[in-house]
Amino acid sequence: MPIADDETERAGRILLEARHTGEAAEVPGFRLETTADAYRIQDKVAARLGPAAGWKVGAPSREATPFCAPLLAGAVREPARRHEVRFARPLGVEVEIAFVLGRAFPPAAQPPEREEVLDAIAFCHIAIELCAMRWRGDPGSVDPLWKLADNQMNESLLLGPEIAAWRDADLGKLEARLAVDGTTAETPRRPSDDDLIGLLVWLVRHCVEARGGVAAGAAITTGSWTGMHFVRPPAEIVGAIGDFEPIELGLRR
Repeated sequence: MPIADDETERAGRILLEARHTGEAAEVPGFRLETTADAYRIQDKVAARLGPAAGWKVGAPSREATPFCAPLLAGAVREPARRHEVRFARPLGVEVEIAFVLGRAFPPAAQPPEREEVLDAIAFCHIAIELCAMRWRGDPGSVDPLWKLADNQMNESLLLGPEIAAWRDADLGKLEARLAVDGTTAETPRRPSDDDLIGLLVWLVRHCVEARGGVAAGAAITTGSWTGMHFVRPPAEIVGAIGDFEPIELGLRR
């Protein structure tokens, strides 16, 4: 049974206040039952903070139903080889691949075909996603649906250099690297049969059918290649995938 509208409103207000003050909040005292509950809360927050600049999408396995979250206005940084970010608390750091759409997909009853989405990709970038939870407590102890309601912990998406030849690359054979202050972090290997385009297509279809569509220029990031590593500022971070040009981040207090 979906949660009541007043509970959705209350959860949205709590997350908005946490974003405004920078202070983590207590998880509300009711249970989310489905991803649809979490998405309703996401939409409440997004309605107050402006249109989505992009989306994040991922799945625990190729067989599982993906999950997604909007990247709120101001969350996506323009492409650059190096970024500088100030943040007072430790941040989760992930190396990812993001696609930028060259056209909009408005709301529609008929979802687009895979090739239509593929043809709409204007750019591909290596990226770093920064994550910070608005709920109080250890991320591992918070119900996954509440983390999803909190936009899957997204703080920002830093677009790195363009991957111009991504269509010719065998992404399943590439390995990712994340270095923090010159030390390479242990990272899982992305499954060789993982379908980044499949995640992108699912996201566009989901938004077309249920989330008001996707805007032209939206950046869509397709999940971590390195797992999430929490890094305390100050730190120097480098992310790389295969032989593509890496992305650098100076994390400051």
